[in-house]
Amino acid sequence: MIQRIDVSKRFSEVAIYNGVAYLAGQVPTDDSQDAYQQTKQVLAEIDKFLAKANTDKSKILMATVYLANMAYYDEMNRAWD
Repeated sequence: MIQRIDVSKRFSEVAIYNGVAYLAGQVPTDDSQDAYQQTKQVLAEIDKFLAKANTDKSKILMATVYLANMAYYDEMNRAWD
């Protein structure tokens, strides 16, 4: 059975199947902030959705991060860590 969380008309933020939670893509809510703050925003959303799925970041199997510029790599990692 598939469990869906925060369902809208076209998609859900989280889908859980066979004990694995899949999250929809997340973007910062305030893109006027620097890369560090934008990453913090996104990670807060991810934490929120993972909590709704009764899990947390320590159990992430895979993450894909898209950066507008690789110059932001260190700031993104600083926020992630």
